[in-house]
Amino acid sequence: MDSDQYPEELRPLVSALKRFGTTLSADLTEILFRLNLTMPQIRVLHTIRKEVRISGRRLAQELGVSPGAIVQVCDRLQEQGYVERVPDTHDRRVTWFQLASSTRDLFEEMLALRRARVVPALSSLSPDDRETLIRILNQMAATLDSEREAGPKKASVIDRMTAGSALEAEPTTLASGSS
Repeated sequence: MDSDQYPEELRPLVSALKRFGTTLSADLTEILFRLNLTMPQIRVLHTIRKEVRISGRRLAQELGVSPGAIVQVCDRLQEQGYVERVPDTHDRRVTWFQLASSTRDLFEEMLALRRARVVPALSSLSPDDRETLIRILNQMAATLDSEREAGPKKASVIDRMTAGSALEAEPTTLASGSS
């Protein structure tokens, strides 16, 4: 998000948003880097965490990828100890994915870290500033949502380069020794 690519009157706001985002995500980014997780793996873990237990078919639907792509990513996550496969007790054809207990603990610790950083920052705002921030953030989110739902006006480079799924074309990681 290079500020100089925006209209002059928006540059200070864009810079502030960039600083806020970078500051907010710094600790979590460092943790994820140390864990040697790819973005597709993080997306899978996050989706499993939201659902608690999810079938491979449903996970593929949620992420908009093929079941084969899910199997590949979950195989790696299981090898690394992040995910467990649990056979369905009523239907032998169904296997459930769930987070390993250590992964659930990891997510809880990461969320606690985020809360520990966000609560003092939000508490430092006056009640009026908090209300203003709520209104502004909701307004921005609504605008972004409506723009996203409207879709791109024309085919983009991103569309051409992502014709296959990001999960299906997951790059190998450079760092070694993850567990």
